[in-house]
Amino acid sequence: MNIVGIVAEYNPFHEGHAYQIRMAKKLCQADVCVVVMSGDYVQRGEPAFFDKYSRTEAALKGGVDIIFELPVRFALSSAGDFAYGAVSSLKKLGVTHICFGSEYGETDRFIATAEAIYENDKPDTAFSKMINTSLREGLSYAEARDAAIRQNLSEKYPDDEFLKSPNNILGIEYCLAIKKLEADIIPVTIKREGQSYDDDSETDSFTYPSSGALRKKHTENGTPHLEAKDFSQMIYYSLRRLADEMRVEGYSYPKDLTPELANRLIGALDGFRDFDSYLESVRTKAYTTSRIKRCLMQTMLGICGVDTEVRCLRLLGLRQEAGHIIKEIKKSYSDSDDFHIITRLADDLTDVPESAGTVFKDQDIFAADLYRQVYTERFGVALPNEYQRAPVII
Repeated sequence: MNIVGIVAEYNPFHEGHAYQIRMAKKLCQADVCVVVMSGDYVQRGEPAFFDKYSRTEAALKGGVDIIFELPVRFALSSAGDFAYGAVSSLKKLGVTHICFGSEYGETDRFIATAEAIYENDKPDTAFSKMINTSLREGLSYAEARDAAIRQNLSEKYPDDEFLKSPNNILGIEYCLAIKKLEADIIPVTIKREGQSYDDDSETDSFTYPSSGALRKKHTENGTPHLEAKDFSQMIYYSLRRLADEMRVEGYSYPKDLTPELANRLIGALDGFRDFDSYLESVRTKAYTTSRIKRCLMQTMLGICGVDTEVRCLRLLGLRQEAGHIIKEIKKSYSDSDDFHIITRLADDLTDVPESAGTVFKDQDIFAADLYRQVYTERFGVALPNEYQRAPVII
């Protein structure tokens, strides 16, 4: 049986996503579509526009069969770690294909680029030396690696816009993660239809509006939602705490935060007024907006170190007819402690090994609790806590 996996944020879900699901099943001849979705925080370093359960319900109605939550340590990471965590999750779930949207629309170049990185991104290679040279010239790591990729593949693929699209970059990272994990997963890409992912302009010329355009429309209509600025005071407090903790020898920095960037963030704290204005004051060419936002959220949530092993996944929702897939996955791990599916926290968390359970509680449950608390303060509506939540079933 073919099972196609999709990595998503659905922030929010729209018709373009439904189109991808239909095409993914068709192209991969898949009976089931399994999605690994970011929970209450997304990769650009922001809280999700709508909570994960609302987005889960919309996606199930749009054609997804099963949805799991991508652990927050991956959801709030750079493209490489985001993709690695997602592909690792899909491998655990036994998917046969991964389908991703891209501006390019053909899989061959993604595979070739991933192979070039895999073979060359090692110490003392011309590729790595090229990256280091670009870093010394002031480029960000992403820009430096892109330049090295372009030069390495210039004969096969002449320089164009391929590496300028975040969707294409993620596609490369998915293929690279497949190689690193030696996963028996076939990558398939679908050319994006409609607006660019970051185009928030309102127009009737696109069949499939972007998530950015929908977020803008919801904001203008006053639809209750959360934004990064709603976490301003929590972030300020976490940075003040960071300033004290950095003085302790051997301190473990938040996941993607370097001492240099930490000093820059702390040095600008006296001018902190709110999230947006503070962000403008600290970003540079070397420290992109998205990276800084991810570091701020990681600091607030206390996400330190890099635990790359996926040992448990939270089931967010499923269609009733797909219930047998969950039973089959659980059965395949019945004699092992390597992987656990969490459907109800009170029932299943006790079966998770202590180390994995601690990570889940300290990171994923804590992150969800902060999101819920900020939403309650902002709108006066108390969302159920994680122990009260059950998977969405339609």
